[in-house]
Amino acid sequence: MIKNLELYIKSPKIFFGLFMCLFLLACTNYSKEEGLVILKKSIRAHGGMKKFEKLNALSFNKVTRLFNEDGSLEQEIVQKQSFQLQPVFLTKIEWEKNGISHEVFYDGSEVIKTINGQMISDSLELVTATNLAKAASFVFFQPFKLLKDETMLMLEGEIDLNDSTDVSVVSVKFPNDESTDKWKFYFNDDNQLVANSVEHANNMSLIENLEFQDVHGLLFNKHRKSFYVDDLLNKKYLRAEYFYNDLAATFAK
Repeated sequence: MIKNLELYIKSPKIFFGLFMCLFLLACTNYSKEEGLVILKKSIRAHGGMKKFEKLNALSFNKVTRLFNEDGSLEQEIVQKQSFQLQPVFLTKIEWEKNGISHEVFYDGSEVIKTINGQMISDSLELVTATNLAKAASFVFFQPFKLLKDETMLMLEGEIDLNDSTDVSVVSVKFPNDESTDKWKFYFNDDNQLVANSVEHANNMSLIENLEFQDVHGLLFNKHRKSFYVDDLLNKKYLRAEYFYNDLAATFAK
């Protein structure tokens, strides 16, 4: 061991390389720990995990407005989204389009989709329905849904978001996620989750959480906007706006 140490000391390049490896490893571990610390603080700021785990069921009407690049309204979609969290997790999404009713049921492993009451068997339709249900619960139940053992959290530092809000930036890598999408979440000085960004292959979006609503001590989103942005988060144009209305919830005693 001493001879090896003497070798490293006598070989500056080897010694420096070893030092840098250890330094980078220490920084990486620190960034992971700090990312988790920030997320846990945010969960407490949004009501706490204990209260969230008492949530039995929740439903609301989600209004989605999509916009063209010139600012004109492309379409408006109104969905009723319902979630059962206990004893098992279930998702139900209902909406109408051109007078035709659509329903999606998802239990975490199997999905059922109906159109005007008729079950759909097309595999592509069912994949789309599964992704819709997964995305619905993931989006609404942030930051709570980010706390999973397999999720990799990395503190990347602090930035001035929109030249108005100092935020901590935490990048997130999800388990079993084979996509190339890059997710980042932004937490303000009050530990609230105020925005997230996702970088796809061809574009990048910044989603701002503009207004929250208190549900028996739990803080959920009420109003959000999604912008197409460049690599520096400069806004190109408003792509979507989301409202979460008529929220109702039940809790375990």
